[in-house]
Amino acid sequence: MQFKDNEEIKFFRVPDGTRAIRAKAFENCVNLREIWLPVSLKNIDMKAFHGCRSLERIHYAGTETEWEKVEISPVGTECMRAKNSALLEAKRDREYNRPSGNEDVYEKISGLLVKPDGGLHIIPVKLWQPGVYGKTGDMTLILFPEGKSMLIDTGYCANWPAVRRFLDRVRLDHLDFMAFSHADPDHVTNARAIGEYLYRRGGSVGRFLWTGQKYGAVVDDFEAFLRERHVFMDCAVLAGRTFAVDGARILVLNPDAQEIRECANEGSVRNNQSMALKITYGKASFLTSGDLYESQEKKMVSVYGERLKASVMKVNHHGAYTSSCDAWLGAVQPEFAFTENNDNGDSGLSETLRKNAIRYASTGWQGTMLVSLYRDGSWKVQGEYPPGEHNLQRITVRPDLLICGA
Repeated sequence: MQFKDNEEIKFFRVPDGTRAIRAKAFENCVNLREIWLPVSLKNIDMKAFHGCRSLERIHYAGTETEWEKVEISPVGTECMRAKNSALLEAKRDREYNRPSGNEDVYEKISGLLVKPDGGLHIIPVKLWQPGVYGKTGDMTLILFPEGKSMLIDTGYCANWPAVRRFLDRVRLDHLDFMAFSHADPDHVTNARAIGEYLYRRGGSVGRFLWTGQKYGAVVDDFEAFLRERHVFMDCAVLAGRTFAVDGARILVLNPDAQEIRECANEGSVRNNQSMALKITYGKASFLTSGDLYESQEKKMVSVYGERLKASVMKVNHHGAYTSSCDAWLGAVQPEFAFTENNDNGDSGLSETLRKNAIRYASTGWQGTMLVSLYRDGSWKVQGEYPPGEHNLQRITVRPDLLICGA
């Protein structure tokens, strides 16, 4: 269901049996006034009604109790949201700092920074904050088998308090590598703040990895910051490059030199120029590819085929409908996939992954995760929150907008 930017729609009845209104389905339908939702509805995804400034009524066929079970993304819901909109917000405040299970995931990460255990550890960082209803961006910390570290992306600047909280809790003071997948604000705008944090603590950055994509001033500013501190700048990290870190092999899959020369002002071009890395450690592997769109996924499948196969995958573009096409999932065949956002990602994608026996999680559900891969091909995941106790930051819809039992 996709009606984005349709200015003709004023009234719409969602068909019975519909389980999800997907990301951006009615975005910028500026004249949409009333919509009827079936009792079968389970999810309203990111920005589903973003920009629907004329929306006056939401008619829901079920009861108020049934409505409370509908998972509503907090991202891009301004026109729907009540002023005090976070359901169970006080509980979420308590959850925000609650240790996980018998051992705090942050303490485990901190311990691995001091004493590596011979595994390859992927750490998707929780960047959402209680009461903040916006896109969080990506930030992934990688700990290599002998202790080296790499940070890929830095999240969106509005979520710097969450980034700072993570850095404090794991007591991070040095990064061997910093890398950007691409230059969108939700991937790079905390970079300088992180650099300043490390150097204030007496730490440093060892090496900067970058494709050379030209867009905006944030990357230029960060490069200048690093040059002043004599950090090695590797700013042509393009497809075909390989390098080894602590016994793990890193293969750069995207972009190639021709693609990176294309103007990056258009969003889909910029996303398709994302740095894609496959990290292989023995029989285990991890694939991360920024915000690739379906078009670039298909191109990479045609180029690499089964070489894309990976044990663990970061889902492209925060799980949005633009990405994770069937051809891509068929080539990668992950055993575990995760998204970095403050909701469930795309409900259709998460359902597809589960149907294909691919374990799925998001930082919006499980918080910061520790994904550990070992040379024998085994892997395990520990989330900040136990399964079933996911993100409680669903919104409360304006009382004047919602009519239940209609």
